[in-house]
Amino acid sequence: MIRMRFLTPAWERGRDEDAPARLLAHLGATFGEPSDPLRLATEIGLHDGIVRRLTRTRRDLVLRVTTGHLGIGYRDVDLVYRGPVAARCEGFDLVDLTGPGVEILRDEIDRRDDGAIVHRMRLTIGGLEIVAGGFALGRIAERRRR
Repeated sequence: MIRMRFLTPAWERGRDEDAPARLLAHLGATFGEPSDPLRLATEIGLHDGIVRRLTRTRRDLVLRVTTGHLGIGYRDVDLVYRGPVAARCEGFDLVDLTGPGVEILRDEIDRRDDGAIVHRMRLTIGGLEIVAGGFALGRIAERRRR
């Protein structure tokens, strides 16, 4: 089972209100300021995000995610995972990420002792853990309102 380190079921049930602050402190200490993992957590946020496109090359994985909401507007953000990349899905296949009704509920980025980046996500269809040699924010573009 894919387990979140900070945004746990206890946090979901309101029993760990300090979890987001601990996560942000951990990101700052682990990746430094400024860093793309910290920017993702503080400036962008993937809550209710929708994966629009998944692109996999021999060494990299790119997820294009639409984030935001009606009050602040929407933007497309490319999450770039640099190789080697391994994705572990719980309850679905990786190609299902772009399916109808799939949203990101919460996510957290961490670094393993061996230096690999770990991005854990809880989605409406299950859990996802991406382990990669590196992580970067790619293209960020405001979506036009209709």
